[in-house]
Amino acid sequence: EGTGKKAKLEKWQVFGKTGTAQLSKKGQRGYSADSYVASFAGGGPAEKPAVVVLVSINKPNIQLGKGYTGGTVAAPVAAKIIEKTLNYLER
Repeated sequence: EGTGKKAKLEKWQVFGKTGTAQLSKKGQRGYSADSYVASFAGGGPAEKPAVVVLVSINKPNIQLGKGYTGGTVAAPVAAKIIEKTLNYLER
């Protein structure tokens, strides 16, 4: 549940925390209105963790229309890494 829904896996229960932060303006005070860092820290399986990952995406391309938040751009990447790693470890 929550903002990390795109990290959900069919075979394993995973856990994680999303993050979205505005980048500061270069040479100025304040934050950029359109530059972000999107992140997701998570792992699995939840009941006995075997893998933990951190995905951080600096300045996700908003023009692609896929969003810019940790839940929309970083969580799916983390899910793929977790899934492939757990499949490998299961061999």
